Amino acid sequence: MIKQLRLQLHGNVQRVSFRWFVLVHARKRNLKGEVKNNEDGTVDIIAEGEEALLKELLEHCRKGPPLARVTKAVVDWQSATGVFDKFSAE
Repeated sequence: MIKQLRLQLHGNVQRVSFRWFVLVHARKRNLKGEVKNNEDGTVDIIAEGEEALLKELLEHCRKGPPLARVTKAVVDWQSATGVFDKFSAE
């Protein structure tokens, strides 16, 4: 089933290659969406695709790249919108 995962990550998640990390894992799974840094130091991810693949991405994001430290992950599941044609990083 195609779903949308909205994820906001807190902790040491900026300036540690987190967006690149998410981009690689999302594209490897053919997911569509985006990842971006926020001014408050968090990272937002919107990803759409098969639920099982989104769950794999979620687990990778909870761990993050080697220099990251995720202290909180706010997860929201929604219906897919189909507005994304690829996965990108802002």
